[in-house]
Amino acid sequence: MAQKGANRRRNSSSGRWTVELDVDKCSLCEVCARRCPTGAIRLERTGDSITLYFKHSKCTGCSEETSCEAICPEQAITLIELDKPTGRRKEVKLIQSKLVQCSYCHEYFSPNKKLESLGKKGLHHKVEKTLCPLCRRTNLVVKLIDEKMVPGKHAEYRSTKAIKRRARFRRFQEKDKS
Repeated sequence: MAQKGANRRRNSSSGRWTVELDVDKCSLCEVCARRCPTGAIRLERTGDSITLYFKHSKCTGCSEETSCEAICPEQAITLIELDKPTGRRKEVKLIQSKLVQCSYCHEYFSPNKKLESLGKKGLHHKVEKTLCPLCRRTNLVVKLIDEKMVPGKHAEYRSTKAIKRRARFRRFQEKDKS
């Protein structure tokens, strides 16, 4: 019989563990894949989508404090110890999501589910949702420079790159307003 929760032995042989993923809670934040020491959980970005995979034969259950279950900020993962190894060698697709494309530089930068999750928590501004982190920072710097400029005293802020960025972001903001 499979065991869930804290009353289970850890670091047993590979293949005796499986995960249950609550796809409604999972935001594809990538924490589990980045922290998995055996590579049992991994992410793959292809074009405009991101997929989370799990491989039974690599999972050792980790320790109670460092397991994927313990570190998942959304509490979407349940690690389950099985009575006997599954014998599965293939990876299992746990969840897949489209990536959001930056409306300025057109790079794919974040899973749609991640931005939705941040929005539900009130941690992501609606306007910034379509800008990648680099374009969001650039936009912030351009706005800051524009606010600090005093007519006739802005020569110190003027550089070729700054002028081009400012012009591009002004065009972008004008398109956004219309």
